[in-house]
Amino acid sequence: MSHTMFRTLSAVTVAALLLTLAPVHANAQTPDGVTPPNEGVCDGLRADGVTKGLYGLCVAFCEAQDCVPNDDGSLPQSCVASDKRILDNYNKRKLPSDPDMPCVQQPCRCWTQEELGAALSSWGQPFNCDLDRDQGTYEDTQVNWVNELGRLHFYVDSTGSGDTPFTCQYYIQDAQDPTNDVSRFFDTTVEEDAVCRDQLETLIQAELEAYGSNGFHCQ
Repeated sequence: MSHTMFRTLSAVTVAALLLTLAPVHANAQTPDGVTPPNEGVCDGLRADGVTKGLYGLCVAFCEAQDCVPNDDGSLPQSCVASDKRILDNYNKRKLPSDPDMPCVQQPCRCWTQEELGAALSSWGQPFNCDLDRDQGTYEDTQVNWVNELGRLHFYVDSTGSGDTPFTCQYYIQDAQDPTNDVSRFFDTTVEEDAVCRDQLETLIQAELEAYGSNGFHCQ
């Protein structure tokens, strides 16, 4: 074999190897060829201290599949058997200090993702909200609407004492159709409190971006 041909073959081999070693999510596509909406969601699993192997399982599940988990974390019928195996392997491998699968939305007992979305898209500017976490042993996060549609209330509370230190509440009073009224109130664990609070803070931040800090009263 000539030196020229050898160099050419070597260059092709190196190029192919570089493509193989490129970050997985850079070219991750779902089976239908559409770039996944979760692209990059797994990057945090590459940090020091995270169990090795979780990043690859996350990419395979979150970025390379057409499987979108339900709000409660369950998998819809559209997901194939391999999707569940990937998620099961992730949960078996991860340690208590590792995060849950990033693209699996953990549910809040008091409300659904649809109810959070409806608040953002249909209820307009909130009446008020509370993001204050510096109240000693009493910490609450809430947002309220009072308008022609009725009343809407999201609330999480951490008293930090007693047998039930964490609670969440969702309340809606439909001005047009009272049969749509809903009221939920639950005691929650510290883990559930964190999930509900993070979801509520995300909602409030989205409202602040939409209406500005002067658009409604928020402590």
